[in-house]
Amino acid sequence: YVAITTIGVVIFTHSNLLYWDQWERVTTQQLIDRIFHQHNEHRLFFPSLFFIADTGLFGGRNWFLNASSVSIQLAHSALLTIIIAKAKMPKWVIASFGGLALAATLSAAQIVNLTWGFQVQFVLVFLTGSSAFWLATDPRERIFATAAMMSISAFSLSAGVMTLAITPFAAFAAGRSMRFIGILSVWGMVMGGLFFWGYASPAHHEYASITDDFLAIVQFAAIYLGAPIAGGLIDAVGIVRTSEGMKAFAGVVGGSALVLYGALSIFLLTRLVRRQW
Repeated sequence: YVAITTIGVVIFTHSNLLYWDQWERVTTQQLIDRIFHQHNEHRLFFPSLFFIADTGLFGGRNWFLNASSVSIQLAHSALLTIIIAKAKMPKWVIASFGGLALAATLSAAQIVNLTWGFQVQFVLVFLTGSSAFWLATDPRERIFATAAMMSISAFSLSAGVMTLAITPFAAFAAGRSMRFIGILSVWGMVMGGLFFWGYASPAHHEYASITDDFLAIVQFAAIYLGAPIAGGLIDAVGIVRTSEGMKAFAGVVGGSALVLYGALSIFLLTRLVRRQW
């Protein structure tokens, strides 16, 4: 029901008119000329390929972009279901999780990402991030596929840069070979360097430098990381009503995740050193 109604909204509310950020790069040539240029805090290299296809092959009418966003979400729900199935869970668990994954990826909460063509990168980054983590734990150690997913995630949206750092840890936690982990680590550093080459903080985002206010940056990171989970809990339970309370709750959730990730990183690095020497 959720999937059908959401897809129906995408179809019946479709508009050929460009909106907001899309006016910055209208023609195919403009998109090609600025394919690696920084857009706010992002490098939209791979999403730009979708934009180029839309303008060059489909007249820039947004249909291709809307269809791509929906297809990406369907693929993501299928991937998550496959991961559960490979864990040899009971059939009712697989079916239940598959339905939940489909409802989540095509929920009306995603409606802006699905109806605004420019948002294709907001769904692409999560599909490729999930794919990178899954491939990193695969015993077959598919280096090229894993590296490709890491790269696409990072150059879809700035949040995807975290994939470059987390994927080698996922491979290590899954007991993959040192050669595989090492190649992913080096590839992550190369892609990270490429991402930040010539990078400039967008003025209108008002980012503080790390030397100006380190605690403010940590607070921002904690709130940013905790917002998706905290927001869902707030909506479901209604435990917080004020904006400041929401920010504080998101900060606690995100801060806990940062501490947990830091502790896990130290633990895995320690194991890595002991395994090697």
